[in-house]
Amino acid sequence: MANVLYRVLLPAKRAAHPVPADAAAALAWIALPWLLPIALAVLWVLGSRHGWISAQVLPPPALVFDTLAQLVSSGDLWLHLSSSMTRVAVGFGGGVLLGVLLGGALGLSRTLEAYVLPSFNAIVQVPVLGWLPFLMIVVGIGEPLKYLLIGHAALVPVTLSTL
Repeated sequence: MANVLYRVLLPAKRAAHPVPADAAAALAWIALPWLLPIALAVLWVLGSRHGWISAQVLPPPALVFDTLAQLVSSGDLWLHLSSSMTRVAVGFGGGVLLGVLLGGALGLSRTLEAYVLPSFNAIVQVPVLGWLPFLMIVVGIGEPLKYLLIGHAALVPVTLSTL
């Protein structure tokens, strides 16, 4: 009796992605995730070719790939990519470091949590881009602004997760 209840209450483990039995179903299972990206690419080509989409809104695929090839051959792509990755590394690293420290301090001290957490929760309600005008006035337009916005985007979830 206990064995029957065990089987009813705890069903057997199933595969995360069941594999269909026949070949056509297996091919459809493999091709299905590619349906939406291919449909969007076809719409992009048709929309730019027939003028449904303005070139200022979404440039034609040929122009995008030509520009990509030009950036790769000139070496500018790697320059811009390294500068973007530096911004992400510095901003995210700073946000994570401060988030872990603040979250740890708030988690360890009930007094600090009582004083700081209500204000922190109020400030968190302002979206990251809502801080943009204020930070532009305080630090100007430059690298520190980018570091601070990326850091703020990382600080909030890390702090709340560390609590």
